[in-house]
Amino acid sequence: VEKKHEGLGYVATFTYITKRDDSRLLSAIPPHLIDYMECVKTTYNYHEYMTSPEKFYANTNLTKTFKVLSLSNSMNDSFDFISMIEGVNYPFYAVQFHPEVAIGNFYPGSVKYPNYNVAAEITRSILWFMLSEAKKNSHFLEAEDEKNLVSNNSGTILRDLMYNVPFHLWD
Repeated sequence: VEKKHEGLGYVATFTYITKRDDSRLLSAIPPHLIDYMECVKTTYNYHEYMTSPEKFYANTNLTKTFKVLSLSNSMNDSFDFISMIEGVNYPFYAVQFHPEVAIGNFYPGSVKYPNYNVAAEITRSILWFMLSEAKKNSHFLEAEDEKNLVSNNSGTILRDLMYNVPFHLWD
């Protein structure tokens, strides 16, 4: 992980490292959205810590465990950072952007989203994929407090994100 101070509060594009058909996560995003994400700024970034492709590929433990799906540019285009990864052999997925911003008014007035509706469609594709992957898990929560935490919070949050949150255009 490298600390950079310029990734706070901007919208970015992607450069794909892995082809859509070679990734479980990317395959879940419709092809027209994959193309769109590469050409148009659609993902909200607010991060102080980012990992460069050079640092990632220099670590053999990382490269045999994860594959890089995409890169994004820093706010002033001075460097690339890894924006999506997935596990090589395990259903592990991570994104280095905030997809929830596109469909929830989490930062009112702070983001000017020029491509809001498409960004929301991308977010829903990612969320549906993550939910379908989570449903494959055979682990059951044992403790009552774990069950309550997941059912009381996650279900409501995900339901609201997927269906009920009204679109907020910040134009």
